[in-house]
Amino acid sequence: MLNKKPIYYLYLHRFFNEFADSLIKVFIPVVVYAKTGDLFWVLCYLAGYYIIQSAINATLGKRICKYPVFSIMFRFIPLMVLQAVLVSDMFSLYFVVALSLSTALSNALYWVPVNNIFALLADEHLGKRAGEIRAVSRFGNLLAPMISGFAISRFGVESVAILAVANYIISLLVLFPSRGVLKCSSVKGVETVRTDKKQPGNSLGIFLLSYVLVGIFDTSEIFWSLYIYSVSTAFVKVGISATLIKAGVMAANLITGKIADKEKWFIPAITAVLLFAVLWCGRFFAENTVSLYLLSVTSGFLCPFFLIPVFSKFIYYAKLGDKLASWLIWREVSIKAGGCLVVALAAILPTFFAGPFFLSAGAAVILGGIMAKMYSSDKLK
Repeated sequence: MLNKKPIYYLYLHRFFNEFADSLIKVFIPVVVYAKTGDLFWVLCYLAGYYIIQSAINATLGKRICKYPVFSIMFRFIPLMVLQAVLVSDMFSLYFVVALSLSTALSNALYWVPVNNIFALLADEHLGKRAGEIRAVSRFGNLLAPMISGFAISRFGVESVAILAVANYIISLLVLFPSRGVLKCSSVKGVETVRTDKKQPGNSLGIFLLSYVLVGIFDTSEIFWSLYIYSVSTAFVKVGISATLIKAGVMAANLITGKIADKEKWFIPAITAVLLFAVLWCGRFFAENTVSLYLLSVTSGFLCPFFLIPVFSKFIYYAKLGDKLASWLIWREVSIKAGGCLVVALAAILPTFFAGPFFLSAGAAVILGGIMAKMYSSDKLK
């Protein structure tokens, strides 16, 4: 096992990367909607991005994961394409296709490798480490959406793109001083994380179903941003809302990380996920600024109480065998499958936002049931 020090370089990388991501990525669907005035194009962008990323992960994921640091570096190319497309004045089908392709490729080259590095560097206190890295990440994107919303409103997308590029470069540079992180680039260390224990046969299926539900939450948050913009027509309010969500997440992450490694994690987690279901129902009726902001910060605070235990135990079981990369790949595919369900429902229902919001409420209840089953059968203890 690598010593603890290299993981702090990964934390630093995540800080700068999340700051850069939050400057621009949170606004991509809103920018598409603002340019077209038609939510149909937002659905096209999301569907294309999810399907393309899933296809890349499923077919090339293991090859990407063999050299995780190199993959993270190579991701810089599609990120630059993404920035260039966003600052362009054009809008056409090509604009949406270029956004979908560049977003999908940049994410496919990033999330599986970076989670692989985390899994290899994290020690036995997986819950604590998961809470720490999520807290650092959320601190990185705490102020970025508000800064970005203000900058886009006053100076245009170009100003934000320049700042994002600078932070992406810094996020790459901070990885290189750590020999421990660079060792994760070796082919040998990626897939063979063996112990004397065996993976329970049906654990992967249970976790993948959980991540389909998490994918529903993630995509519904995008629709929440669109809902706020449709109500307020202000990028600044979208940015403030995103900042409040991250503030709630950051506040809860360190608390949750400490309890995720203990058997007492279940009561806070099940309480949070059921409250989360109620909150999603309430979002459909929110119209004034206070309610929009209050619902944003509350949802951000509740999420870590059930996401961190599930993630830390997922990594624990993934490391028991020799299929760490495979588990991480299918986790990403499952998250995007949940996103596709939200997009499909939004396209079918006449009331655009009702589908994602109430689907998320139902998904939260189902996730609560899954956690109860896993807890009672010792899957997550």
